[in-house]
Amino acid sequence: MFLTKTEYSFDMDKILESYHSIFPNKFDLLETSQVCLNSRLGSPDPYFEAIGKDKHREYGIECPILNEIFRGTYFEEIFNTVGETGRIRFINSEQRSCLSLHHDWEMRYQLAIIPSKGAYLVEQISDMDFKMHNLPADGNVYLLNARDIRHSAINFGTEMRVHLVFCLNKTRETFEEAKKHAPTTLWK
Repeated sequence: MFLTKTEYSFDMDKILESYHSIFPNKFDLLETSQVCLNSRLGSPDPYFEAIGKDKHREYGIECPILNEIFRGTYFEEIFNTVGETGRIRFINSEQRSCLSLHHDWEMRYQLAIIPSKGAYLVEQISDMDFKMHNLPADGNVYLLNARDIRHSAINFGTEMRVHLVFCLNKTRETFEEAKKHAPTTLWK
């Protein structure tokens, strides 16, 4: 199963209130595309160290610290409710953009914050068959099987889409263990 609704559900009004109090006042997601909710203890760059742009980043990074700007917001309650995960990022899918098909190292939780009618998570069914999922901004957290299923994100809408994405490090102990469970095409 590519996408499954979890037991986690949050108040969208509180999510949006916290979101709009921080973005774009403190960060502009049109400029950075990703901002970290959490970080490692003593991180020199807590808001950007684990944003996914660095191909050499440490796999399975532990990020137990809620970054300061999110403390006292509804995102702190979400962070504490969901519990131990790896890095958690706000990810902007800009209008008229697409990611390449890929696998991730771990399963992911997705919480849609700002929806876009043209934004989809794309599941590869076979070489030439794809299924598109428009994740509703309904306060529910969805489990995305990003590790086992090739996928993409596409936004052919006219507005940006923002999700809060949780990396579930507990699904893989090490990089070598992750390689055992990913299709061989990932390593070519």
